[in-house]
Amino acid sequence: MNSKSVSEINLFDVKTQQCPYEAYKTLRNEAPVYRCPATGMYVITRFEDVRQILTDTEHFTNETAYLTDATEPSPRARRVRDTFEQEGWVPAKTLNGRDDPDHKAVRSVFNDAFRPKKIESLEEEVRDLAYRLIDDFIDDGECEWVKQFAIPLPLLVIGKQMGANPDDIWRIKAWTEAFFHRISLMQSEEEELVSVRKEIEAQHYFQPIFERLREHPDDSLLSALVNTVIKEWGRPMNDNELHAEMMADTFVGGSETTTNAISAGVTQHQNKHQDQHLKGRRQHQHQHRTIASAPPCTSMSQPRSWLPPAPRGTPDLLSLPDAVLNEALGYLAVVEAVSARPSK
Repeated sequence: MNSKSVSEINLFDVKTQQCPYEAYKTLRNEAPVYRCPATGMYVITRFEDVRQILTDTEHFTNETAYLTDATEPSPRARRVRDTFEQEGWVPAKTLNGRDDPDHKAVRSVFNDAFRPKKIESLEEEVRDLAYRLIDDFIDDGECEWVKQFAIPLPLLVIGKQMGANPDDIWRIKAWTEAFFHRISLMQSEEEELVSVRKEIEAQHYFQPIFERLREHPDDSLLSALVNTVIKEWGRPMNDNELHAEMMADTFVGGSETTTNAISAGVTQHQNKHQDQHLKGRRQHQHQHRTIASAPPCTSMSQPRSWLPPAPRGTPDLLSLPDAVLNEALGYLAVVEAVSARPSK
C-alpha cells in the first residue's frame, strides 16, 4: 500500500476508517499534531504527547459540549437535545466525559458492580454459552462467525445482566449501532435524528427495568448500577445518567468492543488455522487468549489517571493511542488505540 501524504489524508473517508493504519502512521511521522480540516479538531498521535495531555488535568478536560450547557449549542445540537428531552431522556455525561472528582465517583460504582469475584462467577455461564453457540453451527463445517458467535456471545452475557430478554439481542444490536453511528460524526442531520430515536426506543425499553430494580433489587450488575449510592453525590445515578451509562459503557463499551476483538482475533489467525477444522474447545481457548492479550476497551476500563508506561520498540510500529483535541473548548477525548503491532 502506498502511503498518502498528510494533505491527502481524510479521516472521514470510508476506506480510511475501515483501515486507518497507514494514515495514522503518516500522521505520527509527519504531523504528530494534526488539525482535521473537516472539524477543526486536533489529532495527537505520538504516545508521549498523548500521555502528557492525558495526565495534565489542569489544562485539559474530558468534558464535551455537544449535549451539555458548556457552550451555546448549534441549531443541530439543539434539535438533537430537544428530541431527547421531548421523547426520552437527555443522556448525561458518561465515564469518558467526566473529570475527577466526578470520574472517580462514578467509577467507584462500576468498580463495585464489576468486582472480580462477580465477574469470575460468570465464567462457567459464559463458557457454556460459547460452546452452545458453536454447537449450533459446528456440524455445518462453516459459519457466519460475526453473526453467529461474535455478536451474540457478548450481547447475551451483558443483556442478561442488564435485564434484557435474550430474544431481543438483535433489537439491542440495532440500538448500539445507532449510538455508535451518532457519535461517529459521519451522519447527516436527518440520519442523526433517526439514530437518536432508536436510542430513545432503547431508553423506553430499559426504563421499566430501572424502576423495577429500584423497587426490587437483585444481584445483577444493572441492579448495582441503579441502586448504589455514590458517596460524593449522596445519591444513586438518576435516569439520565443510567441511560447514558447503559448505552455507552455497558453495551457499546462492552458488547461492541468485545465483538470487534473476537472478530479481529479470528481474522488475524485465519491463515494459520485454515487447514484445521473448527473445534469448539480450541476455538473458545483461542478467543480467550485473543481478548486477554488485547483488552477491547482499555480507555473505558481504566481510571482517567491511569496510563501505561511508554511501550518499548520503534514507535511507528507500536499500538499507540490516538486522541482528538478540541482547541476551542480545550477538551481531550481518547477515541481509539490503533496501529500495527511489531512484526516478529
